[in-house]
Amino acid sequence: MLLKTMRIKRVRNKKFTRFLKDRGVKTKRLAEKLGVSQKTVQNWCNGRNRPRMEYVIDMAKLFEITIEGMYEITKG
Repeated sequence: MLLKTMRIKRVRNKKFTRFLKDRGVKTKRLAEKLGVSQKTVQNWCNGRNRPRMEYVIDMAKLFEITIEGMYEITKG
């Protein structure tokens, strides 16, 4: 069961990583735009943490997509 959960989590984080890569956005640049550390964004990408809703909203505005769409990309 734990392995299955880890696999699902990893897939979801790949979605966020792919989203950033497809847009040519580096973690350092996104971190600067959001006012967080690069390590924070890297933790979102690798599944250690999930972004708080305030950052999901900020990223949705930044990337000009819906909040719901951004949430689906970042949920872990």
